[in-house]
Amino acid sequence: MRTYSFFIHHAGSSTPTLEFELAGDEVSLRSLAEHALSESPNRLAVEIREEDQLVFSLDRNGATWPGQRVATPGLA
Repeated sequence: MRTYSFFIHHAGSSTPTLEFELAGDEVSLRSLAEHALSESPNRLAVEIREEDQLVFSLDRNGATWPGQRVATPGLA
């Protein structure tokens, strides 16, 4: 399992909420990100980072933006 930082952006706030999550693969990580967004209608997007590297971003419409990190086995 690896630790990821979720920066959750909200409507009406310029400061994202920070949450930490554990995941062992990309499917689990995306599922956790989708769940984080679904917890409130005011949540607009989430940035998922491992250490200082952006893994991907996800918005409420399901659009995903990949990060610029190098792919690692099990987490492409």
